[in-house]
Amino acid sequence: MPLSLPDSLRAASDSLKATITESDSLATQLAASDSLSFWQKFWETFVDPSQWTLVNVIATLAALFTIIGGLYLFIRWLKKGAAESSPVVVEKSENSLIVSGGVVKSTLNVYLSPPGKPTLNNEEFERMLNEYLRWVSNAYTKARLYGLESLRTGGAPVRKLSEVFVPVKLRRFQSLDREAKEKIGAHARDDTAANRSYLEWVEKKRGEGEEVGLKNLLNTAQRLAIVGGAGCGKSTVLAYLAASLANAATAGNLQLPFALPDRKKLLIPLLIPLRYYREYVSLSELSPQDRLRSPQTGKLAAFISWYLKRRSPGLERCEDFFERLLLGGGCLLMLDGLDEVVSRDERGRVRQEVEDIANDMYPGNLVVVTAREAGYQENAVFGDDFTRLDVQRLEDSQIEALVHNWCVQLYPGEEEVRIQELMDSIREINSLRRGRDLPPLISTPLMTTMVVSVKWGETELPRERARLYEAVVKVILQAQYLDDDDQTRELVNWGGAWEEQREWLSYLALEMHRGGQNGAAIPEERLREILAPKLSKENLDQFIRAVRSRGGLFEERAELFQFAHLTFQEFLAARLLAKDREKSLPILEERIPDA
Repeated sequence: MPLSLPDSLRAASDSLKATITESDSLATQLAASDSLSFWQKFWETFVDPSQWTLVNVIATLAALFTIIGGLYLFIRWLKKGAAESSPVVVEKSENSLIVSGGVVKSTLNVYLSPPGKPTLNNEEFERMLNEYLRWVSNAYTKARLYGLESLRTGGAPVRKLSEVFVPVKLRRFQSLDREAKEKIGAHARDDTAANRSYLEWVEKKRGEGEEVGLKNLLNTAQRLAIVGGAGCGKSTVLAYLAASLANAATAGNLQLPFALPDRKKLLIPLLIPLRYYREYVSLSELSPQDRLRSPQTGKLAAFISWYLKRRSPGLERCEDFFERLLLGGGCLLMLDGLDEVVSRDERGRVRQEVEDIANDMYPGNLVVVTAREAGYQENAVFGDDFTRLDVQRLEDSQIEALVHNWCVQLYPGEEEVRIQELMDSIREINSLRRGRDLPPLISTPLMTTMVVSVKWGETELPRERARLYEAVVKVILQAQYLDDDDQTRELVNWGGAWEEQREWLSYLALEMHRGGQNGAAIPEERLREILAPKLSKENLDQFIRAVRSRGGLFEERAELFQFAHLTFQEFLAARLLAKDREKSLPILEERIPDA
């Protein structure tokens, strides 16, 4: 009596039929042709040793291999589907976070999509992506309060930008109509008067355009120009975007504080401070052989990869990582500080390079450029394909929110009292300014955090802009000495007391400012050249060591030295000019052509 096939095998035979057809083996094809009769025969042979002939044994082994192969293909299919649908997954290694899952897969597809053979295999690409996102997170996640960077944290957690960040308000720019242009031209005696009239008109219209919130910023347009005054928060917005995207990739959570154009596709942030562009151009001019190898050498497109690869030793080993990501269109490209790197004569060329990058070379990416109002005029203005957004002054509620966030970090347990004290002082200062028909002094994130710095230093808040900057410089320089460590005291005592250090830094600021486009960030060789007449070699060496280890008012970034914020360089330079007006006249005259 033939043995009946168990129900479990009978049911499985039909489901396995589809799977095993993926195999090219003869046994699989035979099994698929008549699965039910085959498995019936297999079962009878398996349980009856008298039927174990050579042919039957071979057929049985073929069936077993078919089962194993089918299960293997089925498991691979399940894993593939899970990987495609899974959110970002993070695996922790000894030294860093490793991004895997959906982010690696989608970004790898972007990297592989441009024509030509990539230099990285899949494993190398994943390692490079992890290295880069880890650097972005470390570079832009920390919050900054001038005067406190010099202090040890004492084991306290580093303040995160997300903990203190208050979004600025942006409005669409209303372009100049014909009537306004004619009115400005009729009243302008020369270019300087015309520029002044234009800026006054812009300031008047700044608050009339459609408001754009940070939540929908990246859905506003594919090309954005964010324009505003010094310290209004342009760079901080870019840092916040970069840190949020990098942290989302390394935290396994795509719940961002802003919307993405494609909510299933995480953009890779590329934040490029344009103040380093001039240094790159100078270096490329010394290497004509590089220009022969690549026609882009010395141009803005090549500068992007050059800057990013210098951020971490691991990134220097890849030649095409950033370029292929840009070609594939998977990036948020942020160019910060268009006004910081070019004179008026060069702005048209650099503006054209930015437009070429956005529209022709790397058209699939989101591009955001920031600039000060004074540096975004005439031939520096982008075409209509860029949407201009103007940064608004902080409202009282935003100022209070920023003060609150910092006080919670600095004064745990007494934040309410401190918040009230600071807000009373800020309102009094701004009220006095309005009474004199002047704009409020404290109306930007930079000025607000400076007030917090001064208050933290237990200094009376000044009522004038220059005095407030003076107070902040004092707080920052004095903060170096609050650590009782003898070695630290010796390190920061490079130029005498803090008042003397302020004078040397003022001289340095003026000389850097005289350098124009080359003066925003300088190499060590130029720094030594400027300060050599003022400091002994021993003190100069000590100053550079202090800058590298402590930072503060003056710091090193990407092997170039610069002031922590361009406004500090401008203030200290102006301070020195004001002290000696007779000597300052020739300096001012030489800067008039670039005004």
